[in-house]
Amino acid sequence: MTGSRIGTRDRRTDATLKVTGAAQYTADIRLPGMLHAKVLRSPHAHARLVSVDSAKARALPGVHAVLTRDELDGLDPTYGYFIKDQPVVALDRVRYAGDVVAAVAAESEAVALHALELIEVVYEPLPAVPDIEAALAPDAPELFEQAPPGIVPPYGTGASGQLRPRPNVCYEFRYETGPDSVWDDCDHIFEDSFTFSRMNHFHLEPFVTVADVRGEEIEIWASTQNPFPLRKELARVLRTPESRIHIHVPYVGGGFGSKHNCKTEPIAILLSRAAGRPVRYCLTTEEGFLTLSQHAAVLKVRTGVMADGTFVARESEVLLDAGAYSDGSPLVAEKACYRMPGPYRWQHIRSSSSCVMTTTTPAGPFRGFGATQATWASESQVDMIAERLGMDPYELRMKNLKRLGEPFVPGESGIDSDLAEGLDAVADALGYQGRERVPHRGMGLAIGFKDGGGVNKPAQARVKITAT
Repeated sequence: MTGSRIGTRDRRTDATLKVTGAAQYTADIRLPGMLHAKVLRSPHAHARLVSVDSAKARALPGVHAVLTRDELDGLDPTYGYFIKDQPVVALDRVRYAGDVVAAVAAESEAVALHALELIEVVYEPLPAVPDIEAALAPDAPELFEQAPPGIVPPYGTGASGQLRPRPNVCYEFRYETGPDSVWDDCDHIFEDSFTFSRMNHFHLEPFVTVADVRGEEIEIWASTQNPFPLRKELARVLRTPESRIHIHVPYVGGGFGSKHNCKTEPIAILLSRAAGRPVRYCLTTEEGFLTLSQHAAVLKVRTGVMADGTFVARESEVLLDAGAYSDGSPLVAEKACYRMPGPYRWQHIRSSSSCVMTTTTPAGPFRGFGATQATWASESQVDMIAERLGMDPYELRMKNLKRLGEPFVPGESGIDSDLAEGLDAVADALGYQGRERVPHRGMGLAIGFKDGGGVNKPAQARVKITAT
């Protein structure tokens, strides 16, 4: 709609296409001569990959390309955000039930699935570490005997990151501010632990890529949330200039954080390159559950307060179940750590967040990068403290909330929303103050607080021109 006036609502540009079903998603892309890809997944949670024999699959009529670890020479075969630990297909071992061992491109999905049955794989089973407790046990087997390559990004004052600080922990982030001595002044110190279960993103459009490689030019259609970082990572893995990679992003049928970085793209590209034809690699819903999840977590919170409810100090430890590969876990650890103190005023903060490797589906960003886990634990303890002190949870929050203009953390710009005003508005809408007190029934309030993408990272705009 054009020519609209101030104060009137414009129609969404995608509204008609979506409500009529005419909108095109990556899953809808069809190219002439397109092949279909399927992957062979490990039945073992942890095993050494002894051998992979794909000869019978390659000989099957209708099969045009097979990808195993033998075809990865000349590439950087692993990818990730800060830590490059997830292989395009399994190299020396598999690390969760569902890990990709081989891939096939064929004339149809049925032929590709038949070809997978012909691939002969010999595994040497290894002990599994199914959860955080097992992974951190003194006798736990290490998922990575040699540390994968990775980097620690620069952080602001009081923050630090460390690669592989101990076995089966791929990354640890810490943040601290204010004097530790204030604990001595606290009237009460409360310690509580919280367990957060794993969840799945469950977007309607599956992970899907259509790749068409012609000579040195790579063209893909991808259901991705970050096409430019994806292109950069693909260029590194494929050892090709970014200018050779052309990414189209049609409408994305949901992502919620899971469609960051490489997922289906490397396999689709390598199969297309080998076959000399376009390849569509589309996961089933079941396979989506084996690709990425939200982090399960164990969160320990120690909070010091005064008798009148004034918050003084908070220490927290977050253990994130990162699964078999690091994916975006370091980013989630950073943001969960920053968000554990919540929107409250403290004299001292000390937080740590660790990414624990287990033989389960890799975990990554999910609607807020750790904000859900951190907020749930933080706000749950605020309610528990209010009950222990005999205070109303609303009054305890209002007493300690940061005000409009106060920095989120020292050195940051001021908070640009009035949290107290927002809490009041919610309380009024619920009828919180005038509610009837009925035994065994309650009404709760909580504040979910999420900084705009990170701290000590100013917003910026950049234009990059790549040669063709």
